[in-house]
Amino acid sequence: MSPYPPRTTAETRSKIYWLLSRLYLDPMIPPFLEELDGWLERHAGDLDAGLAELHQALRDRGEEGFLQRLQREHTRLFGGIRRGYGPPPPYESLYREGRVMGETTRDVLRDYQEAGYGAIHPQAGPQDHMGVELRFLSLLCYREAVAWEAGAVERAYQSRDRQGRFLDRHLLAWAPGYCDALRAEAREPYFAAIAGLSAETLRQDRAVLGELMAPLAV
Repeated sequence: MSPYPPRTTAETRSKIYWLLSRLYLDPMIPPFLEELDGWLERHAGDLDAGLAELHQALRDRGEEGFLQRLQREHTRLFGGIRRGYGPPPPYESLYREGRVMGETTRDVLRDYQEAGYGAIHPQAGPQDHMGVELRFLSLLCYREAVAWEAGAVERAYQSRDRQGRFLDRHLLAWAPGYCDALRAEAREPYFAAIAGLSAETLRQDRAVLGELMAPLAV
């Protein structure tokens, strides 16, 4: 069990998922990389292996050509420019069904709608994008934290249950395999670090969530 109050745990998990979502959704521009590197530097003593790898990958951020390399690689890895140029872009239906906007996409949208959301990040295109699904989990964790703050225990557990079901039915059903492909394809350590951090976070967080929900199964 977590040694921290449930609200604190939910807030921490929300922040982690929000950070992961930004790694997929935010453009490769200097302000974002400066913000990310600054945050990692401030927390350097507390970073786990995945975040430490990401921090290390940014060590050459000030070198000439570094930003341009990342921008090119971001386009190659996430843009779906053409077959053979990079991996297929990170849409769940593409990895599970071999097509964009499949049944999986509609299932994800139903989950968003049932939770009270519409399109979470329209700029990403189909809303079963890896970054969008991670952002949805961040929002659910934040909603859980708000429920704990209000003393709404039943609502907090409902949010936890929704998180677990979404992880099992969606992200854990395709993201680990996608992250393996991304890591194998990446030519820059930054993107290899993102892949490893994403896969490990999902696996670890599902185990944590299982522990948090264990009292209800007794």
